[in-house]
Amino acid sequence: MVDEPEIIKQLRESEKLGFLQNKIQNSYEELESVEESSENISYETFAFSEDNNVEDNMMKEISDQKQSKKKFSSFFDNFNIDIGKNIFDRIDDGIYIVDQQYNIQYINSTIKREFGPVNNRKCYEFFHDRNKSCPWCKNADVLEGKTMHSMWHSSKNNKYYDLFDMPIVRSDGTKFKFKMFHDITEQMETENLLKKQKNLLETIFDNTPNMFYLKDTNLIYRTVNKTFCEFVGKKEEEIIGKTDLDLFPQKEAKQYHLEDKSVIKGGKQQRKELKVKDKGEIKWINVVKSPLRGEEGEVTGVICSLSDISKIKNTEERLIQSEKENEDFINSAADGMRIVGRDFNVKKINRAMSNLSGFNIKESIGMNCQKMFGAKDICGTKNCSMVKILKNGKKYQQECKRKRKDGSYISTLEMVSPYKDSNGEIIGIIEDFRDITKIKKIEEKIAESERRFRDISEVSGDWIWETDKDGRYTYISGKCEKITGYKATELIGKTPFELMDENEAKRVGTIFKAIFSKNKDIENLEKCIITKNGNKLYFLTNGKPILDKKGKLIGYRGIDRDITEQKKSEEIIKSQIKKSDLLNSMISKGGKNSSIEQFFQDVIDELLMKTNFDAGSIYLVDDQGKTASIISSKNINKTFFDSIKTIKINTSPYDEIFINKKSIFTDRYDKLQPEFSKISGFRSVASIPVPCKDKVIGALNFGKIKDDNINNSEKEILKSVAIEVGNIYERITYKNNLEEKIDELSKWKKVMIGREIKMRDLKEKIKELESKK
Repeated sequence: MVDEPEIIKQLRESEKLGFLQNKIQNSYEELESVEESSENISYETFAFSEDNNVEDNMMKEISDQKQSKKKFSSFFDNFNIDIGKNIFDRIDDGIYIVDQQYNIQYINSTIKREFGPVNNRKCYEFFHDRNKSCPWCKNADVLEGKTMHSMWHSSKNNKYYDLFDMPIVRSDGTKFKFKMFHDITEQMETENLLKKQKNLLETIFDNTPNMFYLKDTNLIYRTVNKTFCEFVGKKEEEIIGKTDLDLFPQKEAKQYHLEDKSVIKGGKQQRKELKVKDKGEIKWINVVKSPLRGEEGEVTGVICSLSDISKIKNTEERLIQSEKENEDFINSAADGMRIVGRDFNVKKINRAMSNLSGFNIKESIGMNCQKMFGAKDICGTKNCSMVKILKNGKKYQQECKRKRKDGSYISTLEMVSPYKDSNGEIIGIIEDFRDITKIKKIEEKIAESERRFRDISEVSGDWIWETDKDGRYTYISGKCEKITGYKATELIGKTPFELMDENEAKRVGTIFKAIFSKNKDIENLEKCIITKNGNKLYFLTNGKPILDKKGKLIGYRGIDRDITEQKKSEEIIKSQIKKSDLLNSMISKGGKNSSIEQFFQDVIDELLMKTNFDAGSIYLVDDQGKTASIISSKNINKTFFDSIKTIKINTSPYDEIFINKKSIFTDRYDKLQPEFSKISGFRSVASIPVPCKDKVIGALNFGKIKDDNINNSEKEILKSVAIEVGNIYERITYKNNLEEKIDELSKWKKVMIGREIKMRDLKEKIKELESKK
């Protein structure tokens, strides 16, 4: 036999509650009727019961009260006697007597137990903690002879009472008010419980997406929900009290009648799927009709649940040709829902929740929410969903791992919302669960991949980056800070060109623009950046374009490899080669030239040709070592040449060069010698002493007009050239001196030869003369 839907069971309970409420209401009406017909009753007491003895109990109590009143006047005159006290103390209801000045003359043991001793307090002080009479007090009316009935809630003990007031007159004419308290707290709590249960059912009934209606055995509509009214296109008052013949075409109405009669007659649930046309759209409706039974099990009507399963049917049709894996995926995408009361017990779950947790619907109801699909890090802690909702009253979303019936765990995305009654009071929570186990596993794999990527990038000497389509950094590996001094957060949103000087930015920017325009790969592009502390670093850049699904460029991803040391090595090698070539050329020319001036000119020409200097000159110190004069120069304007043609050695900054033997390199000539900077046009200037035999015999002076600093390679070349110039100068000088001496010797040799010839001739003549003797 198919289990009844949970909503039907709750509606059955609702019917029982309604029946009980009707009995209570009838009991009230009967009691009021008896009260009106009883002229000699001094006070009233209402007692409620769920059985059929309500009227008998009430009539018996009224009869007892009649007898009590006849004896009460004579008793009251002597109410202090022990027998009177014993009678009142044995009554379960509270009794007290008060005079016209609100002085309490007597309380029985029930009053004393509930409210404590009187201690000479007036009634408004004793019962209400007031310092004057209560504005609602009926004391005057009762003392005038009226019998009063009212209900009161005591803030002292949080109980509800039916109050019965009656006047009493002593034989001496003194008037008192006799008051009886009948405890109806349990009755009031029962009524409140009935209201809450009714509100819960109405909330579920009216807010469910399914359509519901309830008919009696005559097939007349008695109850419909909002969804059903919207489906039929009529208001609730237009449906209640009508039959299908009043609402639908005759053919459809007869069919509905036959089906409903079959359910009532057979007493069994019936299900079917119905294809209907709603506003031109074909819909599938799942119809579940169940018999509604009374307390004795008799069928009292039929309740029908209609749910729109169009999406499910369409999905089923699409899934006929789909693989089982796709079917499982779609089924697992359905969310599970449960309602949990403030007592942490499950009140309701849906089928998806049953599939998700492994617990069926029957065993879930009433189960502790932690036992049924609990979360280790949430349940029983301050992060408990119920605790959060009761504290803040706002819905929220969270992720966690939940334990299924079989002990396995799944990851869920949860939306938790407050569950409120009709008065807006939070009476529990509604939890919506989505199985994200597969997604979390994928995220874990992605996270692991990202961790590996970060680890590799951290230990790698490379700098990994990503940019958007405008070339702005969107990601930079942590290695960047170690290399450049900039944190990744400082560079996000900037372009690589912002780390370069103006000339480099223009050069690289032109190359990047051409690459970006054609979505090409970046291959072995060399660039130079300025670090945070002002150093220059060289990088080899390689990158790939990032394209969207349509092939549109959305950015670049690549690696910058630090090749600064490599560049330095290359520069050193180039510098050494350049220096070697330059020195070899100078030695070669120095060996050929006998003129110091020509040799100096050759040195200037070679340096200007193989470096980035724009002009140069060479000074030579005079024999006294007091002045230095330009021997050779090139590209120096006449005004500047005339100003510096001859300089005094012991004046600044020349004393550093000629006396202290130190080189001067400056990229701010305007700061060193402002007057000469203006007429020379130089920005950077290099002055290097030329050593020879432990003294300075001159200086090399070279300058740059353009905005270009003197690099280390150029400094090393100039220093090496200066030393070689000194060496060659010494050789040329020595050679010239040697040639002069040779010439002089040659002259003397010629003289000596002439003298020898003359002496030989003289000796020959002497010999000839001697021979003649």
